[in-house]
Amino acid sequence: MASGAQAGNGTLGSPNIFRRLLGEQLRNLRERNGRSCEAVGRYLQSSGSKISRIESGHVKIKESDLGALLHLYGVVEPTEQRAFLEVVSLANDSPWWREFGDVVADWFDPYLALESAAQTIRTYEIRFIPGLLQTPEYAQEVIGLRYPRSEVARRVELRLHRQRMLLERRSTVLWAVIDEMALRQQIGAPQVMQQQIAALVKATEAPNITIQVLPSREGLRAETGNSFSIFRSGPKRVPDVVYLEHLDHAEYFSDSSTTDPYKVHMNAIGVAAKRPAQTVAVLEQIARGDELS
Repeated sequence: MASGAQAGNGTLGSPNIFRRLLGEQLRNLRERNGRSCEAVGRYLQSSGSKISRIESGHVKIKESDLGALLHLYGVVEPTEQRAFLEVVSLANDSPWWREFGDVVADWFDPYLALESAAQTIRTYEIRFIPGLLQTPEYAQEVIGLRYPRSEVARRVELRLHRQRMLLERRSTVLWAVIDEMALRQQIGAPQVMQQQIAALVKATEAPNITIQVLPSREGLRAETGNSFSIFRSGPKRVPDVVYLEHLDHAEYFSDSSTTDPYKVHMNAIGVAAKRPAQTVAVLEQIARGDELS
């Protein structure tokens, strides 16, 4: 995926994100082998335009065609072939969130795909509690700041569905670093924040959820100026993807030259934040209105 690709303008909203990531790897293999789309198309008894559409993520690829391409490109190691097949399975799956199509924008569709397939989600949130950790009341208030009242209940339902999937799956690890500012910001009535902080304390008991709090005095937010998430999917042939959300679009980065600095910064944030073992005590301090020690 090209650095800075925006789903808001249709570049990622239409092609399935895993088809796109797979297509990029197939294009790299083809180019390293010095073959044109037309030559590969003839090999598959097809056309160069079909190969181009496969590489851009606009069409599905059959497992038999993938096997033929891997053989042509010299990828014969069984474990490597299985890794590619795992990506095809993700690319061809029907998304569960189709039932929420009325409130899922094109630019958010890739996010849901990444979240559903993630082995690890690392997220840093500056302004709000991460969506996967929000209470229904908090979610309602936050979503109401941005969307029409007629859509709020439906969007809250989608958010809660995502939370249930995270807790039920347990194969996905969520590591969330929350800025102190987000925890002290008053959202809705006082009891909304009280319930939200209590819910975060409860969430620390889940075996696949880790929460850290970054004290405001650390000042690391100035280095990015925005919240971001890093997704690592199960199949090793899927690169890590960095997600940046804006008001009406999102950016997804998968090239290492762009994702590596975010990984370094995420590590720095994790080191500067309070240790996970301190999280409950820190949340209780914030709930009382005390300064962090």
